[in-house]
Amino acid sequence: MNTINFLLFISISLLLVSCQEDDIVPAQVLPACTVDAGDLVQNNDTTIEHTCVISINYEPLNRYDYDHPVFNPLNEDEIAFITTDHTANSVISGQEMKRYDFCSNVVTLITDDVPLHVDWSTKDRIIFKGSTTPFSTIKPNGDSLHYIGIEPAITFRPTWNDAGTAFMYGNNDDNLLLVADVDANILDTIGPMFASESHLRAWTWDDDRIFLAYSSLGGSPFTTWYGEYIRATGEFELIHTIPNPNGNSLEQIVEIDYSPSDNRLYWRTDYLIAYHDLTTDEVVHVVEGADNRRFRHFDIVEGGNSIVFSRRNLTKIGDCRIEYDQLLYLVDKDGTNERVLTIPE
Repeated sequence: MNTINFLLFISISLLLVSCQEDDIVPAQVLPACTVDAGDLVQNNDTTIEHTCVISINYEPLNRYDYDHPVFNPLNEDEIAFITTDHTANSVISGQEMKRYDFCSNVVTLITDDVPLHVDWSTKDRIIFKGSTTPFSTIKPNGDSLHYIGIEPAITFRPTWNDAGTAFMYGNNDDNLLLVADVDANILDTIGPMFASESHLRAWTWDDDRIFLAYSSLGGSPFTTWYGEYIRATGEFELIHTIPNPNGNSLEQIVEIDYSPSDNRLYWRTDYLIAYHDLTTDEVVHVVEGADNRRFRHFDIVEGGNSIVFSRRNLTKIGDCRIEYDQLLYLVDKDGTNERVLTIPE
């Protein structure tokens, strides 16, 4: 009996240790500790017809919209995300970046500097672009805000390398990718990537290669392609083409992320989160949306078990009125166990 009690004590102790806030636990070891897997409200209509002859009024069901979730790359039990408070005087004054710990169920403010295009590095720094400020970095506890000083108007989507020592961003004017350090020193310029009739949509990268998605600029069929660019040689290999015969911009790839551990390229449109298994050359739909269930942003952790994403759920309540909520969700990488995150306000 003493032996059984001792083993039980050890087991409970290990469970408690796994959720200590001060410990940095490799993401592949620990899945999310506490997530409310409540009922998901789903409307299975596949289209929302816009019969209004003037602008549509979108009416939020909740005080907050949740968006831009990103995992702590060293701990799958933490995310950063953006909230928009509909009780604020304006959208800008109502936006904040926050940090949520699944284990402690605690939300803390990171910054109210209107962040966009958030990415969390292995050096425990978050990079983001403000609507009127240059690229900036900040610690997840809100300390050490640092303005990098790169012109925000024509640049977008700063993305860390695996080491967290440099970031890549796009330039809308010239269809370029640029690599810089946190002191705004340009380390590399890549491109123009494609012909003028194409548009760079998304990328994920390390020091050796870039996986990227691009699409036709306009007209039908709005085709999207993605492939691999080898930085040392400048060679590009096309991996997959996604036809879009209806010319629907919501079916174009807008985010992409690579997982070396399973050699999968994850990507998102407004209607779909999927991955391309580069070993088997198979495309797998992880979670599907519809015209009234539109994905906003997603993130994965290398070696982790889950995908975190934001989704806007729409319900038409009149010719010119649509109710919606915009929440955060987790789903296992195989598409099972989808659950909504109930985040304390």
